[in-house]
Amino acid sequence: MPFVVNPARAERINLALAEWRQGDVADLHIVNWIGAPSEPLTEASERAAADIELKAAIVFTEVEAAVLITQTCDIVRDCRTRPLVTVAPLVSLSDTSAHEAIRGMRPRFVNVPALGPKRFADLDHIVTVEKSVLASSNRTSGTNSDAEIRRFGLQVGRKHSRFAFPEELAVSVRGLVQRIREKHDKRSPEGQALTALEEIRVSGTPEWSAERVNVFLTFAPPSREEADEVMTEADWDDVVAGWLARTEPFGRIAALEGAMIPLDELTAREYLDSDALDLDYLSS
Repeated sequence: MPFVVNPARAERINLALAEWRQGDVADLHIVNWIGAPSEPLTEASERAAADIELKAAIVFTEVEAAVLITQTCDIVRDCRTRPLVTVAPLVSLSDTSAHEAIRGMRPRFVNVPALGPKRFADLDHIVTVEKSVLASSNRTSGTNSDAEIRRFGLQVGRKHSRFAFPEELAVSVRGLVQRIREKHDKRSPEGQALTALEEIRVSGTPEWSAERVNVFLTFAPPSREEADEVMTEADWDDVVAGWLARTEPFGRIAALEGAMIPLDELTAREYLDSDALDLDYLSS
């Protein structure tokens, strides 16, 4: 795709984008996608229904702002060779959905930490714009530290690299998923335990494609110290046993076991051989 850019304009745009980073927020208030006006699935597409003969049309909707999704190294590259970036709408989530998303259980949504725990980029709606659009926008920093920048990038990547669990797993753990939603952030030992979890990771042996799969669920707070602040190891065992009692083998899922294991006690191999529990997928 050839691009012709006036050199003076290119330098101005490059200078304007020099401080932009992945996760920053731009005051862009309109995003678009391709819809089918004859068979609309969104309100925006339905508004374009006057052109009913069109199989596809560009439709628009208003948003509060847009979050920059492109990696920082590509944002700051010369616009004469990399003229495009991607953004996603900024959205607000309810307490329950925000909690799940921050814990990595809803890969569709990535928290914009500098804006608080309820503000997210919606990765189901990524839009491509020219850098000149970004250069003329006001920038709000979306992250406050290297750790937040790294986490934002990892969560963006996870949306497109998450493992496809077998359908039987969704049935086997649906009781657990319901319990997570009922008890998160509640003022009870179980609610505090759920709040303390950094991730719930899942592994299957001998492998997910086997005729019979044994599932192991790792309920992982960040560290042993943080786990001990919530409850004793014996109490953790009791809570985990209650969670596992809400699972049920189904189809190729032969058995489900689990334990509380802090993230900093997992080996690199154990982490790589497991995947984070994904409520976006399991909800289906």
